[in-house]
Amino acid sequence: MTKEMIYMVGIIAICTFVTILTRSLPFICFSKRKLSPIMDHLAKALPRAIMVILVIYCLKDMTLNSWIDNIPEMISCMLVFLLQYRYKNMYLAIVCGTLCYMLFIHII
Repeated sequence: MTKEMIYMVGIIAICTFVTILTRSLPFICFSKRKLSPIMDHLAKALPRAIMVILVIYCLKDMTLNSWIDNIPEMISCMLVFLLQYRYKNMYLAIVCGTLCYMLFIHII
């Protein structure tokens, strides 16, 4: 191995360690304590807020001038909303919506 490869492997190892540490540190720190009411509220509210932000981000490039071009996005979004409303399963809704959108853009 050359010096550059060793250097790059070292950088990747350090970045991996720091990422794992920052992701697991809150769980380690708060595993023994009861959460404050603010943290409890955030834990309940943030997943929905993040999903709304993701939907807005994904649909930001839609143009309102040509609705024909937006049919895959509209049908996929309706499918996601219907599946989430009916089954209350986020993973099912996301996977089916993604599959629906991919099928539309590759087939149609």
